[in-house]
Amino acid sequence: MFCSNCFKKIDEKAEICEHCGAKVDKTTYKVPDSIVVRVCKFYKNNTKKAVGITLVVLLVLFVLFGIVVPSVKPYSLKNSKYNYEYCGTHIKIKRYLGAEETVNIPAFIGWLPVTEIKENCFKENETIREVVIPDTVKKIGEYAFVRCVNLQKIKLPSGLKEIQWSAFEYTALAELEIPVGVEIIGPNAFYGTRIKSIIIPESVKVIEGGAFGYCDFLEEVMISDKVKEISKSSFRRTPWFDNQKEEFVIVGDNVLIEYAGQDSIICVPEGVKYIGYETFDNKEDETEFYDTIVLPTSLERIDAFAFDFHFADFGCIIFQSDLAKEDLKEIIRTSEWEKTLLVAPENSTVYQALMSEGVECMTLEEYEETYGLP
Repeated sequence: MFCSNCFKKIDEKAEICEHCGAKVDKTTYKVPDSIVVRVCKFYKNNTKKAVGITLVVLLVLFVLFGIVVPSVKPYSLKNSKYNYEYCGTHIKIKRYLGAEETVNIPAFIGWLPVTEIKENCFKENETIREVVIPDTVKKIGEYAFVRCVNLQKIKLPSGLKEIQWSAFEYTALAELEIPVGVEIIGPNAFYGTRIKSIIIPESVKVIEGGAFGYCDFLEEVMISDKVKEISKSSFRRTPWFDNQKEEFVIVGDNVLIEYAGQDSIICVPEGVKYIGYETFDNKEDETEFYDTIVLPTSLERIDAFAFDFHFADFGCIIFQSDLAKEDLKEIIRTSEWEKTLLVAPENSTVYQALMSEGVECMTLEEYEETYGLP
């Protein structure tokens, strides 16, 4: 409390100021509590209400942080070893600037995790021999290590989800462990490397064309039965693929990647769920003509180019199941139908899609009654 005359501090019970002798006005000059004191008193007297208000404030701040920070427009930064991209909640490495033979990519720059190695990051670097990628990284971008001709060893992160187009094409990798968690191995991802064996884990769903193509030393391949999309070109010109002797080469989750026979009438085995890119392109003589192909009732998807870019080499193609609509659109868009008799169940999506696009098609019921199934 302060004196209204001399403004010096006095006792709250004083009637007369001990400094100047003036009468004290108690109602006007009592110093108010600070904001901190008021908040503390409020918490002490209204505990439940105060806790509720605190939680609401924290929730609002959390929501604002979640909306505003990720929406920050990425911008480029640089340190002594990397050009990188700040994305609000994480970092993407854009370009390696160092000169070490062994590179340990940091898990964090500042307080933010490194989540992606972007396209062309180490492209054509002839110095690096070994790279360790932290477990925070989820994606390795296109051409990230392409033509790093002396890169012999790579540690892929446990958090990795996707390896994109030509990420390690034409490197000197001889050993490779793909971690559980990877879902997509992109086109030409390990094309032309020196890998001798590979195990595809159960997490992988797609192996794109050329992923391990022209790996001259690749003799041992173990493909999980969870792989849903793969093609012969994924392992083209490898010892492993060249040693496949079966008439129908079926891998992964019942994916047909190669027909090695020369029969004029082909009955694709029941159980096949997917037919991959260029499965039926192995005719020794380009003038040869497949008379009929019967697709199984188990078939769910088919690559638009499974029949060597068009159906013109087939006299008759018999569908016995429904197919994914996106596949049908691609097949209709890319194929030549004029010389081919197409057959499908009358109530199937295949028949309805073909007819709606003006493609002539015979019902399976009519075909069976007229000719019988092969």
